[in-house]
Amino acid sequence: MKIRLVLDSNILFTYFWKKAAIHLILEKGVTAYTPQYALKEIGKYRSEICKKATISEAQFVDALETLKQKVRFVPDKDYSGQNEQVRRLLDELPDHERKELACDAEFLALAQTLRYPLWSNDKLLKTQGAVKVFSTAEIIELLGG
Repeated sequence: MKIRLVLDSNILFTYFWKKAAIHLILEKGVTAYTPQYALKEIGKYRSEICKKATISEAQFVDALETLKQKVRFVPDKDYSGQNEQVRRLLDELPDHERKELACDAEFLALAQTLRYPLWSNDKLLKTQGAVKVFSTAEIIELLGG
């Protein structure tokens, strides 16, 4: 079964944990995409990721290089045409939801452009109707456990 997914930042962050589900899922042949913007997010939380994953800076750099080989980081120009549609979608939400989902706009725009589901454990993302969202547990189930 060929599965293509757009990954959100929090899923990417888990790549730095040695026993995270993302390793198994990517090994099962899932083709993963994410906005180039996600690299900025990873960099922004670098020290927090190292601390939580109990890895050194050197291990972080090595893991990031491997992640770049396994996930396709898509330049924003390749999905920017969907940004306006995502803004309209967010405008329809209540203020507190709009603010929370605004940080996921890039991921939603890429998922809409590619017409692939989004892999995220964010429950609020599941409430929008523009993009199908799968949790880690749902993906594992799709892959047959």
